Amino acid sequence: MTYSVSISIDAMGGALAPNCVVEAISVAQKLYKDVKFNVFGDSGVLSNLFAKYCINPSSCEIIHTTSVILDTDSPVRALRHLTDSSMRRAIESVKNGYADACISAGNTGVLFMMSRQILGTLKHIKRPVISGVFPNKKGKCVFLDMGANIEFNANSMFQSAVMGASFAKAVLGIENPKIGILNVGEEKGKGRSVESEVFDILKSSGLDFVGFVEGNDIAAGIADVVVTDGFSGNLVLKAIEGTARMILDMVKDTFKSTLLARLAAFLLRKQLRERFMQLDPNHNNGAMLIGINGIVVKSHGGANPSGFLNAIKVARSLAKDNVNSHIIEELEILESRGIGLDMLDKIKHTSAKIFGFDK
Repeated sequence: MTYSVSISIDAMGGALAPNCVVEAISVAQKLYKDVKFNVFGDSGVLSNLFAKYCINPSSCEIIHTTSVILDTDSPVRALRHLTDSSMRRAIESVKNGYADACISAGNTGVLFMMSRQILGTLKHIKRPVISGVFPNKKGKCVFLDMGANIEFNANSMFQSAVMGASFAKAVLGIENPKIGILNVGEEKGKGRSVESEVFDILKSSGLDFVGFVEGNDIAAGIADVVVTDGFSGNLVLKAIEGTARMILDMVKDTFKSTLLARLAAFLLRKQLRERFMQLDPNHNNGAMLIGINGIVVKSHGGANPSGFLNAIKVARSLAKDNVNSHIIEELEILESRGIGLDMLDKIKHTSAKIFGFDK
């Protein structure tokens, strides 16, 4: 059989790996007949799990690796010494064309650095970012950076905005994405200097910039693309996930509390299932490393089989849509309109001419 998409999976990364990963693959095989899976990890362990979950070997290959990258491993140690790790081999399979995309629930810092070193970056991109899709009242929005770059300068944050807008257009089908900068207030004078600088850049860029947005504006759908640094972004991500889980648990406990509540839950089960799914972090699992010259999807480290299955769905969709080609195309269109990724330098150069600083 000919498969239209090949996905490589780091089966050993993540808190619930490899059992959770193989269980997710067993479901994915039934859902996605067009996908060939390359599963990297300990062949002895994986063979037993393949038998347990009745994996079809015709569309799922085990590639044996001798080491596993742990959450405690530093990027330096992983890059220098763990050359036969399941994560590295999965990334390398994208580099050599054996796979269209790879997925890992392992160490985020190592995955980011290793992907950047092995695959390189897209043209013009200096700092790739981790981007995810969040549900909101109006549908979905792109949120970045979720933890790749702890600190940003204004130019890097502008690059994130451009990549996020390109991603939103390519993946979410939003023709003219509204871009917002996450800040502690909506007023121009609020926040740090980096947010103020990128505010001026985006305002001059010609992109659909809506200004500063606050944390509560993310769920309200004020912006289609919300940009921040990786430190703030990761805090927001974990806060949203924790709040969503708490709300789900509270609602479930409420519907179990009395006989009348159980009856109401039974009558509303379809509607509740749909709403719960929208809030469940596992349903929204799977973030792309945007700016990397290849498709790399980061699964949450604690994702359950349903969550990892969603990461597979995301990787398949990105590969089938050839998302990087769309991002490159959008960047080139912006470049042709004079909206390049070096807008900060251009603005400073223009300001210097206006005020005579270049003389």
